[in-house]
Amino acid sequence: MGYDLNRFQCKIYDEVICCICFGVLENAYEIAECGHLYCERCIKGWLESPMYSFPTCPTCRNEICEDDIRPAPEFIRTFIGQLAVSCDFADAGCIVNVPLCELNRHRAHCPLNPLKPIACSRGCGVHLPPSQMLSHQCDLDLCQEAIVWSEIFETAKLVVRMRNYKRYQNKHGLVGLTAKKFVNLFTKWMADPRIQEAANAAAPFEHITGKACISA
Repeated sequence: MGYDLNRFQCKIYDEVICCICFGVLENAYEIAECGHLYCERCIKGWLESPMYSFPTCPTCRNEICEDDIRPAPEFIRTFIGQLAVSCDFADAGCIVNVPLCELNRHRAHCPLNPLKPIACSRGCGVHLPPSQMLSHQCDLDLCQEAIVWSEIFETAKLVVRMRNYKRYQNKHGLVGLTAKKFVNLFTKWMADPRIQEAANAAAPFEHITGKACISA
């Protein structure tokens, strides 16, 4: 299949357009008999599945066979290779235009290529595509997990301390509240007149008992 015409930033001549896929020739092939040019995959697919009972040239309809096709002359390939084309990842934001002959090299190094290997951020030296890096089991994972678990344990200890402190505060507050109630109750009890009368009534007996103890 040829290259999309919309990717090119220069004028494209009809002679370098494949009349099967209507794109710019990719790995151009020539029919020796008539000289018409097609993409390699396009013309080979045309020969394998001819429109008629026997294969013909898609342009002039002359009968052809597989032996009649050959790579296009070098000057034609060179001319096509110098056409400026946009990056395969232009939709992802790449704005670079490169000669068609440099497209494969640029594709391999384009920072927006989702298949471009990237280095492991943990520093183990492994390079993998981003989609595979997500499942990468780094040799340094054990150290990383140890750090993570250490942080989890420290956080758990802090939570336990806070819970124990809150329980102590609640318990201490309950004791203080109980003591306050006890003081209030004792004060009211002492202020009760009946208690004062009972104390006065018991005073003579205490005086007598005290004398009796001294005599004895």
